Amino acid sequence: MKKLLILASLCICLLTGCVSQSAYNELLDEKNTLETQYEELENTNSAHVSEMEGLKTENADLKNNIEALKTENETLKAEKAELETKNASLSSELYTAQQNKQSASQSSGAAASPANNASAVSSSDSKSYSYIGNRSSSKFHRPTCSTLPSEKNRVYFSSREEAINAGMVPCKNCDP
Repeated sequence: MKKLLILASLCICLLTGCVSQSAYNELLDEKNTLETQYEELENTNSAHVSEMEGLKTENADLKNNIEALKTENETLKAEKAELETKNASLSSELYTAQQNKQSASQSSGAAASPANNASAVSSSDSKSYSYIGNRSSSKFHRPTCSTLPSEKNRVYFSSREEAINAGMVPCKNCDP
């Protein structure tokens, strides 16, 4: 717009003859300077447009990566839940096997009446095991620990090695 005004005023001055040659040369230099600045701004604008297109492409790629990571995260969560279920199932199977083993050893070694046999089973739960595991947390405790699990979540072990081999980790409270 400024360029047009300068050109218009230049033309009017030339037509009326009211401009000297030096004023005309100054106006012409200013016109050339403005044209150079305009070309530079056009080049800068083109560079910015290209850079913006590159950033848009990079942004789209990052969004795709985020979606892929979300999908992978959901898959890993599902696998974790499946492994936790398997772990709980195996702990339950181990507990059942231990109970069956204990029952078999008690029934084969006891010549007493069934009433005496029943009292031996209930008293041996706490006396024949050195460690008590928690099916839910996969931690094992000393029988005297203040953070023992509820009865339905208990798994009994006769040795520390047996508990560790079953995938249990020591309680940090009682440090078995």
